[in-house]
Amino acid sequence: MITRRQLFAGILGLTAGPSWCGPQEILAAADVIVVGAGLAGLSAAVSAREAGARRVLILEKDVMIGGHSIMSSGYFNAVDPKRQKPLGIIDSPALMEKQSLQVGGDTASPILMRRLAESSSEVLQWLEAHGVHWSDQVFESYSSFQRRGHISSPVRAGYDYVMALLECARRLDVKILLGHRAERLITENGHIVGAAGVCRGCQAFEARAHAVILATGGFAANTALLENALGPYAATLRSSANTRGILTDGAAGDGILMARAVGAKIVNMDSVLLVPYNGGRVTGYVGDDIYLTKEGRRFIDEGASWLALRQALQNLPDGKMWVLTDSGTVKNNDFSLKLMTGAVREAATLDEAAKGIGCNPAVLEETVRQYNHSVHIGRDEAFGKTTMLKALDEPPFYYGEERLNIHSTEGGVAIDTQARVLDQSEEPLLGLFAAGETVGNLHGKSRPGGNGVLACVVFGRIAGQEAAQLSLSSH
Repeated sequence: MITRRQLFAGILGLTAGPSWCGPQEILAAADVIVVGAGLAGLSAAVSAREAGARRVLILEKDVMIGGHSIMSSGYFNAVDPKRQKPLGIIDSPALMEKQSLQVGGDTASPILMRRLAESSSEVLQWLEAHGVHWSDQVFESYSSFQRRGHISSPVRAGYDYVMALLECARRLDVKILLGHRAERLITENGHIVGAAGVCRGCQAFEARAHAVILATGGFAANTALLENALGPYAATLRSSANTRGILTDGAAGDGILMARAVGAKIVNMDSVLLVPYNGGRVTGYVGDDIYLTKEGRRFIDEGASWLALRQALQNLPDGKMWVLTDSGTVKNNDFSLKLMTGAVREAATLDEAAKGIGCNPAVLEETVRQYNHSVHIGRDEAFGKTTMLKALDEPPFYYGEERLNIHSTEGGVAIDTQARVLDQSEEPLLGLFAAGETVGNLHGKSRPGGNGVLACVVFGRIAGQEAAQLSLSSH
């Protein structure tokens, strides 16, 4: 479990040490400004320094770093022969691209998806070189249809990625200003030359640079944008970053709104990825749990696409399902918290689990028996599930109710393969780049699990490299 002490230690480690004298000097003298200190922003900042930018500044509106990424289960899709081949997994960038485009539909970008897939192995190695230790296990992330999901740890992978890049940023003397909310972009002679906003205490600031990278995340916390995308249904949903409605979610669409104000093309703002994750689901990969109606029966292939699951759930009378797994599965980072809060419950027997669900014990026993038989024969005759890693036969069992909530938003600014933000004519806005969930023309209407974290690093890294090159050419 990630502790506040660990998070603040990372922050203090980054902001301490040599600097450029003080905040005003930092704001006035950057080569590259990154807005947002999540995984995309940190990838951009580190890459910009590695590509030769001398003075890189991150503006973060929160008092802590990491954004949504630091709370993520962290499954990271990548074509990786080193780990896949020994497991008999045949994969390629072309297959990854094809499957991702099938999930994203006609609003996904083939050219960006190709860049994502072809870069996946390289960025996996880049993170490893920067201190991430990958497990030799390879998982099938949800809606990805292939075992290419990598993870450093089942309990803190997103944290691992963020902290590894924070340490790199510290060594490279990247500067972070926490509590600095960028609200508008500064333009001069058709170029983006900085960002302006307010810091905590309501003091206005302006930060100047040769290039600006927007990495502020999506708009899961922006009520107006969500209502435009989903209508009244939006009011019934919470985000996976704020499952109980008691935390602050910083994904307010800041970068999207700033970019729109300077003429950026904004696309796919009706694409919101809804997944069941806030309750009974405790694994982040396909093959180790089953989804049940309130009567205790399976109703879908648990490895189906997010869109198929969303439709199936919305067709159930109450829009809810139950998830069941056992003690022999690899659990996500929030498993202990879900047990503590009661979102997930433990049962010594299936009979006890059935009583908790409120279904007939005989029905649940038969459902699990049929599923375990499918595992043993390697064929799911009921729903066609192809990835079944183990029978559910190791008590205690874990179960919980699950419903749809917002996992990510897929709409935002349009970029090209160099991570340059495009205007309405699809020409680059000079000096402006974007990465992560701020980007809206990559995934389309949906995305495979494991592609979101990957995209943060791939396009964050590209944005940092391109911004550094622009900075160097401007000197």
